Order: sequence, then structure tokens, then C-alpha cells
Amino acid sequence: MTMKHGIPVDESILDAYLARLGFDVHRHLAGVQPNPSATNPEPAAGASGNHLALTVTVDDGEWMVDAGLGDGLHDPVPLIEGDVVQGAFHFRLRPSDVEPGAWRFEHDPHGSFAGFDYRPGPVTEEEFHERHTFLSTSPDSGFVRVVMAQRRDAGGVDSLKGKMLTRIDATPDAGRELTSEAEWRAALTDVYGIRLDHVEPAAVTTLWERICADHEAFLNRQR
Repeated sequence: MTMKHGIPVDESILDAYLARLGFDVHRHLAGVQPNPSATNPEPAAGASGNHLALTVTVDDGEWMVDAGLGDGLHDPVPLIEGDVVQGAFHFRLRPSDVEPGAWRFEHDPHGSFAGFDYRPGPVTEEEFHERHTFLSTSPDSGFVRVVMAQRRDAGGVDSLKGKMLTRIDATPDAGRELTSEAEWRAALTDVYGIRLDHVEPAAVTTLWERICADHEAFLNRQR
């Protein structure tokens, strides 16, 4: 599952674990671009600061290690130009066109984003502050507008976006709509291991009602 707000929690934890195990870990300023859409047909590439990329140097070279992309990498990959196949997902690594000396990760066409570029060299947490504030608080931020959970495994990904639960693997499905708060909570528990027992029931119901309203508004825009 991924919950990204500026500096992804997953990446910071992974960074600390790898460093404690003795690995030579490097943080990089990165930028994840969304898939093209009618309102944004050509998303700008580059290291915008909405993602923290990690690389690790070992005896046989550099590796990309990323736990904060939701439906991105399942296993680390060596920084070598070429195609990468992990389960049902096909990625590509190549030199970045916009960040000299860096790499470009191109996502599978079924993925939830187009790809990302990262800037070589070290980065401080202060450099993420502006984007962190926007992604965490702005009503225009996708992380504020949409309730989403993702779980990557060796074969594919389980994606819960609003009321829609979808499995993308070798035989991707069209997804199913969760029609009740109980069904939504069960999906969080059974698929993602997330229990909401510690949350006030009224707060969970309020969140579910918001998810339903957002889903209905989305359907109205498609009509």
C-alpha cells in the first residue's frame, strides 16, 4: 500500500532499514508524472519533488529501490538501461531526457502513473517542503481528493480507488464497485490488512459518505 504525502513514509522507513543493515543508500529528488488525460495531455517530466527516489550502491553496481509507488517496482532493479518484467508489469529504465546524469522509470501502460525522473546527487528534506505542503493540504491535490490504497505483490497489484476495487495481473479485471461501508471496510481488512477499529465509527461513516459523493460526482461527469 502507498500513502504518499511529499516524502513517502514507505521510502523514509526503507531508507532507515537499509542504512541500518549497512547498505550505502542515496536519496534523490524525483518527480512522478500522471498518465496523460484530456485536461493534461502532456504531463511535464522532471524532478518536481513530489517523490523521494532511493538508490543503493553494492559491489556489483547501483540499484533502484522503491517502495513508495504503489503499483511500481516489486523488487529492486539494477540501474541498467532496458526493459524490466515483474509479474504482469513491464517497465523500462533509460537515461532521463530532462535530468542530466539521471534515470527515467517508464511505467507499464496499465499502471497508475506514466513514470518518474530523479535528479542525481543528494537531497535534503527541506527541498520537499513546498510540494509536501501542497500534496498534503491543497484541495487540488489528488491525495486530498481521492481515498486510495494499493498493494503490490509479485504477480500484480490490488488497487482500491474510492469505491472501486481492481486487481491488475496477467488477467486484469474491470474492477468491482463496493456498495456499502461494511464491504469497503472488509476490503481494507482482507486485502490490505488495514483495520479501522481504533477510529471513531462516526468518522469512518463520514469518510465513506464522502467517497460515495465523490464517486457519484465522477459518474455524472462521465455522462
